[in-house]
Amino acid sequence: MNNLKGLIVYSITMMLERMSFYAMMSILILSFMEQRGNSGDEAGYNYSIFYFSIYVSMFIMGLVGDFVNRRKIIITGMLIMTIGYILYFMMSKESEISLIIPGVFIVLGLGAFYSNLQVQVGDLYRNNFKNGAMGYLIFYMFINAGALIAPLASIYIKKEFGVEAVFLFCGCATFLALALYYLVPVSMETEVEFINKQRKKITDDILDVPDIVPTKENPANTGYGTDKITGLIFLALLVPFLWSAFHQTGLIFTFYMRDFVEMNGQSAEVVQSYNPVLIVLFSLIGVALMYFFVKMKKIHSIFLFIGTGIIIVAAGYSIPAYGLANITDKLSYGYALIPMVLFSLGELFITPFIFLGYYHFSPAKVRGLFMGLFIILSAAGNQLLFLYAIDYEVFGAPYAFNKILIHILICAAAVFLVCYLVKRLGGTKRSN
Repeated sequence: MNNLKGLIVYSITMMLERMSFYAMMSILILSFMEQRGNSGDEAGYNYSIFYFSIYVSMFIMGLVGDFVNRRKIIITGMLIMTIGYILYFMMSKESEISLIIPGVFIVLGLGAFYSNLQVQVGDLYRNNFKNGAMGYLIFYMFINAGALIAPLASIYIKKEFGVEAVFLFCGCATFLALALYYLVPVSMETEVEFINKQRKKITDDILDVPDIVPTKENPANTGYGTDKITGLIFLALLVPFLWSAFHQTGLIFTFYMRDFVEMNGQSAEVVQSYNPVLIVLFSLIGVALMYFFVKMKKIHSIFLFIGTGIIIVAAGYSIPAYGLANITDKLSYGYALIPMVLFSLGELFITPFIFLGYYHFSPAKVRGLFMGLFIILSAAGNQLLFLYAIDYEVFGAPYAFNKILIHILICAAAVFLVCYLVKRLGGTKRSN
């Protein structure tokens, strides 16, 4: 797999940053209330403003990265984040300014870092969908490894050294990410160099074999046609609609485990914690299978993977839907564990390939902007999760799960339909 060095550097960098971020988020409300004197309402308000600001920053700084040296933006972002974490650790706990200044640093740093590093992963594999897919799978695996380590580290540090020490840990981990990224530079072609090389390759093919017209040119073509426009618009519509149902894994699925499943002494939170472990395991298996058995040469293949993932998630939701329709007593533990396995497997088909889709469908000059847009749309979908919580409470669990199942199957049907359209549009463009 080409550019393995760059992928390893970017993946470990992201893992360290995600470890820092999730460790911070696990104690942020507690810090607001216990260390900075916020009431519950004030802490919730400050937390929501902070989280919303991060998404806006990722969108804006992704655009900045499109017009400024992306590597320098990422380095600056990690440096600013490190300062923010250290300020949270050092500043006076009673002052309102101890909330604002470190928070601003972290928001700006995360915005500069996150969207732009996602784009750089795609830049490693501009001309190879299969390698790009494996690259995003591995990258996503490291994101989940960071999410897995973060709460464990946070719990230990909080117990041994106190809440504020977690911020120091976050600063140190982010600084390690910065050091790795800065000291191990990854050389990549610029977009102009890549396009010129693709044009030269096509020209050389024509000169070497004059009786063959290169209709099956490299899938990462230099044009921007209706197939890519269709794919991009559809992904923009799909993400919030899908997320509002798919991510019920963390909301009403938790209610369902609490209310209807015999958990054998385990909490719903323990079952939820299996998700990053399963993602890491399935990622390793998935990359191996893709390397040896999967052919992925056309841009519409992205939708085949996303659609497959949505079908797997639908299978996961069908299990509680079936169990609730036939319930006489508490459901067995398998009614919680098997869906969680399917949710994790489906997520592995969905999220990395949506990253890949946003990269390849976006105009080359503004990929950072559209990667930031994906993050904003994800947040919008997550804001709609409460709708199914209302259904659960008002109409009951069976109604809510059947509605989610229908919602997800509609998404799957739409994805396969757009896959067909993108394939046809791509074929039409090549024939012209």
